[in-house]
Amino acid sequence: MPLPNNRRSVNVGNNVFENLYVYGDCKFDKDVTVTDKITAGSVTATTYYGDGSNLSGVDSTSLKDNEGTVIVQAETSGVNITGIVTATSFTTTSGTSSQFLKADGSVDGTDYLVTVTYGTNSGNTTYAYPPSGYSIGDLIGFIPSRRTGHFSGGVDNNDSIYCYYSIDTDNSRISITCYLSEQRATPTVNWMALWRKS
Repeated sequence: MPLPNNRRSVNVGNNVFENLYVYGDCKFDKDVTVTDKITAGSVTATTYYGDGSNLSGVDSTSLKDNEGTVIVQAETSGVNITGIVTATSFTTTSGTSSQFLKADGSVDGTDYLVTVTYGTNSGNTTYAYPPSGYSIGDLIGFIPSRRTGHFSGGVDNNDSIYCYYSIDTDNSRISITCYLSEQRATPTVNWMALWRKS
């Protein structure tokens, strides 16, 4: 049904037309169902229905900012995002609640926190042991320091002080040696150990 050039609108009611030609603007107050297609310079609507797969000039693989710069781009391997991603949470396809996400995308449950243990021992040779949940291989640092030493007789050029440690892997312990070459009482030693699970 062609419209005369001097007509800019038409009320079609519930009639169905095989072809409708409009020269100028056309306003529909109700829904319009088109079984084939609409050819027009521009179409404005409050809502479009359908998957939009046949719309031209629409890139459904990217998102742009206000200046037209592509911020999110879909790729075969995933999504490429330029800029900062802010989210209330991130979830991986694998992993547990006790693990964390690393920069390379893998998950890791290793405890990288450093645990400090310390104490005071009495004796020429004493020992320090790993804390609960750690092994001797988790030791990353140890410092022994003489606390008290009691000299015997006069102090001269033949007196020596010893304070050192060694790692006894066979017995899973740290051996601390601290004494005087001439002493009248049992010495004491302070120590501090640093542990991190490997």
